[in-house]
Amino acid sequence: MTPGVRSRAGAFVVAIGAVLVLLGTANVRADDARSVLVLRDQRFFVTDTIELDYVLIGDLEVSTSPANTTTTTLIPADDAAPEEDDGSSETTSSTTTSTVPIPVAIPSDTGLVRVALHRPVTDRFGVATALTSNAGPIVDVLTVPLANVASVDDDGRLTLRLDVPTMPRVGPTPRELDVLEYVDEGVAPVSVSVMSNGSIVAAHTTMIDIGLGRQAPAPMEFAVVAAIGGADTVANDIGTNAVVDQTTRLLRVRTEVEALYAVLNDSSLPVLVAWDPSLNALLEEGGLTVGLDDGADTPFRDLMATSAELAALPDRRIDPSAAALAGLDDLFADEMVRGIDALTATFPDTQVRRSVWFAHPAVTETAITVDGARALRTLGTRAVVMTWDAFTLFDGRPTGPIDTTLSAALDLGAGVTMPILIVDPVMSAFDVSAASGAASPTDRAVRVLAEMTTLRRSDAGLARRVLIAGNDLTPPDAQAVNALERLLIDDPAGVSGDPLSLTAITAASSGIDTVVWGDGPDVDLATRRLVIQGLLEQIDDVASMLPDGDARPETWRSQLIDLYESRLTVERFDSVTAEVSAALAAIRSAVVLPASGTFNLTGRDSPLPLQIENTGDTALSVLVKIASAKLEVPPDPVPVILAPGTTVVRVEVAARANGTFPVLVEVLSPRGLPVVEATTVTARANSVTGLGRLVAVGLVLVLLSWWYSHLRKGRRSDVDRLLDDAISEHPSASRSSDT
Repeated sequence: MTPGVRSRAGAFVVAIGAVLVLLGTANVRADDARSVLVLRDQRFFVTDTIELDYVLIGDLEVSTSPANTTTTTLIPADDAAPEEDDGSSETTSSTTTSTVPIPVAIPSDTGLVRVALHRPVTDRFGVATALTSNAGPIVDVLTVPLANVASVDDDGRLTLRLDVPTMPRVGPTPRELDVLEYVDEGVAPVSVSVMSNGSIVAAHTTMIDIGLGRQAPAPMEFAVVAAIGGADTVANDIGTNAVVDQTTRLLRVRTEVEALYAVLNDSSLPVLVAWDPSLNALLEEGGLTVGLDDGADTPFRDLMATSAELAALPDRRIDPSAAALAGLDDLFADEMVRGIDALTATFPDTQVRRSVWFAHPAVTETAITVDGARALRTLGTRAVVMTWDAFTLFDGRPTGPIDTTLSAALDLGAGVTMPILIVDPVMSAFDVSAASGAASPTDRAVRVLAEMTTLRRSDAGLARRVLIAGNDLTPPDAQAVNALERLLIDDPAGVSGDPLSLTAITAASSGIDTVVWGDGPDVDLATRRLVIQGLLEQIDDVASMLPDGDARPETWRSQLIDLYESRLTVERFDSVTAEVSAALAAIRSAVVLPASGTFNLTGRDSPLPLQIENTGDTALSVLVKIASAKLEVPPDPVPVILAPGTTVVRVEVAARANGTFPVLVEVLSPRGLPVVEATTVTARANSVTGLGRLVAVGLVLVLLSWWYSHLRKGRRSDVDRLLDDAISEHPSASRSSDT
């Protein structure tokens, strides 16, 4: 309640003497719909005074001339007997005069205001029934002239401020004329009606809690949770099962940021935000803050730093359960680190918490398998947040009502569990869309608090946690959150401002049986992994061929890792893998070997000339390997850089024989894998080799021997002729002839 309303506690002057108690009275409805009572504020936790603050909207005709006092006369009532009475109750009549200062003079015969206290409800279903159709049996009633409680505010609206004393009933029937007497403590409806000329022209029902403070309850803490990004958003160009274009997504996210900004700006409750890292770039560009006060992101970041915490998320939206099944735990862990780094870079002064995981499509997937929960636990997660709809999908859930203010448990096996924090369905009252309805922010806050308090009263000694969020974990309506905070001021256990962190999420066990996800992950990453891993190996191989600094391999790797995104469609997966595969094939197919041809070897160590073509525009590093049974070839492949165009590669070989024979030519990547299909060329050896050389040497030797013999024989003939001539001319030859 506002201080002004609180200061009037006890100042409510009863103008009707006879206290009326109606048996089985239904929710009061207006006979004349010209006017509406709008609840602006109230006290929810009541000890001695009910405080209500209304605006009366309609065409009720009153005088608004200034006056300081008015005199009213209590008149006897003509209604029925008390609820608990057997028909023997007595009717009290009295007359009194009272002077009440009011800012405007409203004739006493303009109308009456009747306040009825109803029997407490026993469960949250009773709250819903009381507020929508039937408030139940009335315990006590007070009636006062409208003039005693009405005034005109600065906006010219007629307001009603009611301070109604309360006390326990000490007898079978009400005894105090100016007090509402209650029989039982609990969450009770209070109906207020404005009557004019015997007709009810405006009526309203709200709820209060009477006497919780006398039970010394444990705290029931409230915290806001929100996931910014939406269940069907598109990160970059990933694709989505629900077709949402970027313009639609941007408009929706802007609306969510505006709602979150309002909560952070006006609320003191702890706020935990799951912020999709893919939104960082849009925030940096100012595209998400155009609806804020100054259109800049600086105040938003400042509020995030002082009023919120961030839930750690993977950089890419990879589902932990699907990753665990596919053996991609390391990938998920790496993406978590990348996500935390990205969030810290965008919100450097905001705490990023690993302790809470959102099991909701706004983050990844609803499914949390045992393996997925174990993987999260290894990374520091200690509790899972999910909506009621998500919780109903788990096996082992009790069929009866569940106390959502206490944690359930996710069964991880071997006696290990993980707490589940459930966003109750009643939080739809806090959705931003509900702000346009007939219920005021205070009405919606009362509805939520009344239902949660009925759960609390079932065992007031248990500490409890209530998560506030809009539909699909969108940010709640800030006005309703503010109204709730005002109602919580009087909580007898106080309100904790601790963040939704590891130390603050621990709640007493509710006794809810542990649950487990009965099916597999919503996304099959194991099949995707087979395709992606094959392409990653091809990328590594092609990258070894490309020049240092070529950005394409990293781009391809990033595109493939994106394919692990849980929002990805089959069509998008097929499209990206086909695109990457084609790009890799184009680089390989740029290498062209001669289809055939004959190469002449003119000597023993004559190189084998090979013409290899690179039809691409990037130089490629390759290895050239040849093999032939009749050639001596290098033991290792020859490294070659193929510039765009034709490159002549000369491989040093030695022919082992003359003739024509096949030579196998292969082009490998630097990692040793084939680049293109091997080809076979023909080599012709024309030089002598081996035995041929030996025969040739022999022939030369024979020729030399012949020439040597021939020359020697010729030389001997000449010597013999000269000798003969010398003998014939010798004197002794003459003497011989003379004798």
